[in-house]
Amino acid sequence: MIVADANVLVYLIVKGEHTIQSEIAYNKDSNWIAPFLWRSEVCNAIAGYMRKKLVTLDEAITL
Repeated sequence: MIVADANVLVYLIVKGEHTIQSEIAYNKDSNWIAPFLWRSEVCNAIAGYMRKKLVTLDEAITL
């Protein structure tokens, strides 16, 4: 079991420089848990990507 921080979850779903490390961890053990607030934290991170124009609204909704 891996306890994943929200940033690790974001790295897993938003392709970037840390995606490979998240994928390696997920492939080693796909049984992950995260703090209760992970949804809010992930949404906040994706909103930040939108503000920086790294993802569109449609991409953010898909993520």
